[in-house]
Amino acid sequence: MFVKAMNERTTGIYTTTLEDETGAPIPLALISTLELWLYNVKTAAIINSRGVMGGAGQDVKNNNNVTIHATSGLLTWQLQTLDNVIVQDFRTTEEHRAVFRAVCLGSYPIVTHQFVLMVTNLKPVVV
Repeated sequence: MFVKAMNERTTGIYTTTLEDETGAPIPLALISTLELWLYNVKTAAIINSRGVMGGAGQDVKNNNNVTIHATSGLLTWQLQTLDNVIVQDFRTTEEHRAVFRAVCLGSYPIVTHQFVLMVTNLKPVVV
């Protein structure tokens, strides 16, 4: 699983290509819905209203700081400062998991992509 390190309350960019089971990029026209869940792994707390545990994810199909290229399947997420908050103040780093779920049209399956954000707590060094 891909791991991206980030400092708390910073912005960043995450990119990946949505692909079918053969490795072919999935074009935007074949994606019916795209949802995102972002949560703290230790506490299961949802971060920045990005999804509901056990429920629907946040709609991110060219919405809510996420874009998908029309033909290449390139997914770009512009991470916001509230996407990288520390949930447990006493921790020096926290593991957050982002899960994208695309429901596709035609013979494409449901595609799930996930990765880990290791968020560093800067409170000990930043006043």
